Amino acid sequence: MTDPHPRWVDPNPPTENNARTTTILAASGVLLTVVVVAALIAVVLSATSREARTGDVFLVAANAPSDQAFTRSVLVMPVAISDLARQRTAALLQQIPVRSDRGVRPVSGHQSELYGATGDIAPCDVVTLANQLDADPATAEAWGLTLGLSPGQIPYYLNTLTPVVLTLDTWVTTHAWSEDGPLSNQTVLQAGNAVLIDQVGVPRVHCATGNPLTPPANANLNDYRVEGDEWPGFAPQNVIAVTYATPENNSRAAEFTLLDVVTGEPVVRAVTASIELGGTSVPLPDPAVMNVPPNRSSGTGTSPVAGGSSNTGHASLVPETSVMPTRLGDPPPKPPPPLALPPPPAPAPYEPIRNCGTIPVMPNLVLINYNVDAISCPDALDVIARFHQAQQKYATVDDWDCGILGAAEAERMAHVVNCRGPRGELRAEEP
Repeated sequence: MTDPHPRWVDPNPPTENNARTTTILAASGVLLTVVVVAALIAVVLSATSREARTGDVFLVAANAPSDQAFTRSVLVMPVAISDLARQRTAALLQQIPVRSDRGVRPVSGHQSELYGATGDIAPCDVVTLANQLDADPATAEAWGLTLGLSPGQIPYYLNTLTPVVLTLDTWVTTHAWSEDGPLSNQTVLQAGNAVLIDQVGVPRVHCATGNPLTPPANANLNDYRVEGDEWPGFAPQNVIAVTYATPENNSRAAEFTLLDVVTGEPVVRAVTASIELGGTSVPLPDPAVMNVPPNRSSGTGTSPVAGGSSNTGHASLVPETSVMPTRLGDPPPKPPPPLALPPPPAPAPYEPIRNCGTIPVMPNLVLINYNVDAISCPDALDVIARFHQAQQKYATVDDWDCGILGAAEAERMAHVVNCRGPRGELRAEEP
């Protein structure tokens, strides 16, 4: 007899393979959930870490202009590092160990071939920088404030600096101009930037902007947010920082061994004065005293400098071992040397650089006298007037060799007429 109510039978009964597929799909779902949750946790942790970072570090490409420059550029020529020179600096970089607490490679400012030279011509015009600051007392006062200098000390201080080219990306504190006062920023300057270094090898002036430089913060570069376009090869572990003052890193150099950025050969460059100051001198801060990290209240982001430089001995000294390529490893820090505050600034006996005013025969130009102690402004104006009357591109007036600069050279040197003599230098510039 046929069952009137037959039982339903699944036309596609489960098999052993289908059961295995179900298990795999379930496991995949669990795994996908774990991956999504892990990704969300990573995003949250990354955002939290970013918010907790120390501040911003700005990247400055080689000799890039800035709208916060203290002065016009005093670069003498474009700087290009040859492949041969880059090979030597790359080898040097590999010999300098990375410090885990800084994230960069600290190195003594006395290290041979750490900085570059541009043949026999200095990459920066120190005299023009002094002239620009002397012609603007308010700017000079703000500029000197960042380094603990009075305006009268500035030309004497500039005479202790040496123009060089950075051969490696270098961490510094920059001080940019603003109407509210100098702004301090943590900055990495790309290799190829021209700077002035002091006698302990610390970068002190950025030549493309005239902005003062001081040592970087005593922090880890990896803790900063990077602002600016990264150049090929940029990475914190490829950045160097000049070590702070220590017993082995506080002597003043009489000369530096530089690397010619064209030939790749070592060049010995003596520390010599660029400005004729008539043989006079004024007390200046000890460069070792100035070679300390900035206060926590400045130099760790964009902030105005108030109450003087943090690098004049008032900051807390944080010891740092001077690491040379011949000493590998990460030796423990040594205590800082006893450092004394610099003597109070003394006024200069006279102003060696003087704006003599408008040139009557060239009313669109002013005369800058670089040795007012040797030739007065009226006599200097007379020299320029007689040269103008000669109607020649080059002429000798008394013992002054005068010449008119070409358009390109005038733009580069920031003046139009130049007269050189045994008593100094005269320049006709646009006001």
